[in-house]
Amino acid sequence: MRKNRRWTIIAKYVSGNCSSFEKKIIKKKIEFDENFKKQVEEARLVWNLSNKEGNKWDHNKAWFKIKKRLDFEKKENAKDLSFDYRKERSSRFTLAKIVHIAALFLIATLTSVIYSHIEKEDTVNQIQEIQYQELITKKGEQKRFILSDGSKVTLAPDSKLRLSENYTTGNRDVFLTGEAFFNVISDPERPFKVHINGTITKVLGTQFNVISYPPDLSVEMAVLEGSVSVLAVKENERVFLKPGELGSYTPSKKITVRNIDVNKYLGWMEGKLIFENQPLSQITDRLERWYNIPFEIKDKEIKELTITATFNRKQPLEEVLDALALSLDIAYSKNNKSITFKRNHN
Repeated sequence: MRKNRRWTIIAKYVSGNCSSFEKKIIKKKIEFDENFKKQVEEARLVWNLSNKEGNKWDHNKAWFKIKKRLDFEKKENAKDLSFDYRKERSSRFTLAKIVHIAALFLIATLTSVIYSHIEKEDTVNQIQEIQYQELITKKGEQKRFILSDGSKVTLAPDSKLRLSENYTTGNRDVFLTGEAFFNVISDPERPFKVHINGTITKVLGTQFNVISYPPDLSVEMAVLEGSVSVLAVKENERVFLKPGELGSYTPSKKITVRNIDVNKYLGWMEGKLIFENQPLSQITDRLERWYNIPFEIKDKEIKELTITATFNRKQPLEEVLDALALSLDIAYSKNNKSITFKRNHN
């Protein structure tokens, strides 16, 4: 969520100008995000101490009351409404924040109708309660959603999650293509089930990651907390996974289970691209989804070259490409539409 949009939402909430739907998602955000909760509390304090008569904001008066309430050491300055705000930078509130919130509250009061027409894509990324059946991320996107039962889903780039039609009141079934991290709220009467590529991962309340991008038919489930059961439907085989375990499924084969460092499988949520002894073909597939640019490998013999490396998604793509080329002794060319890897003929 962009900073200005966040403060606008908070402003509408504490000033009583948000809709019942907005109020609901903000309360849920407060419950799960301690930093957001503190921002709301600070904003409410500013609002309560302001002069709101006639929708007029007197930030000098508000600042004076806040300064007095917090009992700053320099009490003599509290008598002077024209004190130098720059000297108060170490205080809990700065002039910049007060003016910023004041302006946003004024906007929230006078333009609540206009705001209802603003696109809410940034809100969706962080706090929107899902009221539709299909969640989608494009290449280069990563989004976080809160479902109607309070469960949270983070979708990796180029992924899709479809919810069952009666998700809110009936079965909690979801159908995934791509990659997602689930933080599931426990409900023993309604197990949470993830359907993907011939498997059903069933949980009551836990945190786990699932990945399967077409055309690859394999599925991987990594468990962070709690436990899950994984059913291979066609083979009628079921295994149980505990924290720190990875379940791997390939059609017509048994589900394998092994211990892993789960953090390596969850690094993508923090913007880290972690590759452990992976072939170049798999690496370029992932880079294509994250950087939203097509990759091509000209020579078959370099497709299976493997590498272990960690990249930060904020790194320029050129840095990542240079590191791959140097490590694997290959070359690449780049134009506006694609990246091509090839043998190094030097």
